Amino acid sequence: MYKLRKKYKNLSDEELLKSFVENQTAVIEALFSRYAVLCFGLSLKILKDREKAKDAVSDLFLKLRSDLGKNEVRNFKSWFYIYTRNHCYSLLRVESRNRKHEARWEEQRDRTPYDGLDLEARISVLKSALDELNPDQKRCIEKFYFEKKSYNQISSILRIPVKKVKSHLQNGKRNLRVLMNGINRSNISHHDW
Repeated sequence: MYKLRKKYKNLSDEELLKSFVENQTAVIEALFSRYAVLCFGLSLKILKDREKAKDAVSDLFLKLRSDLGKNEVRNFKSWFYIYTRNHCYSLLRVESRNRKHEARWEEQRDRTPYDGLDLEARISVLKSALDELNPDQKRCIEKFYFEKKSYNQISSILRIPVKKVKSHLQNGKRNLRVLMNGINRSNISHHDW
C-alpha cells in the first residue's frame, strides 16, 4: 500500500483524478495530504469555530469519494475550493435554521398546551396525557419542556439525531394536545352526569 501511495504522491491533480477510478482510496489520501490545510483554513474562515472546521474537513473528504465520481473536474484546486465553500455555507444555513426553530420552540415552551383548566386540573390532565404518548415523544417532551434541555442536549442524552428530537417534539406536542382535549372532554362529561 505504501508503494501505491508514493506513486500517487508525485502525480498532478489532473493525473490523480484520471487514476481515481482504479484506486479511489490512494487518490483521496493524496488529495487529502495536499488540500487538508487549505480546506481547514477556508472552513475555519467561514465557520469561525475550530471544531466545526475540523468536522467539515472530515465530512468533505468522506463525501469526496462519491462526489468526485459524479462530477467532471478539470481544475481540482478551484473545484475543491468552491466545494468546500459551498459545504461550509450549507452547514451555516442548517445551523441558522436550527437556531430559529429552537428559538420558536423555546418561545412556546412556557405556554401550556391546554389552557381551559385550573392549574391542578391542567397538571392532572397533562400527566395522564404524557403517560399515553409514545415513549420517545414522552422523553423528548419531558427533557425539552420540564428539564429545559436544548435539541442538541436531548440528542446527546437520548443518543438520537437532532432531526429525530425535533420530530418527536413536534409529533408529541400535537399528540399531547389531542390527548389532553380528549381527557378534558371525558372529565367534563363525567361531571355533567
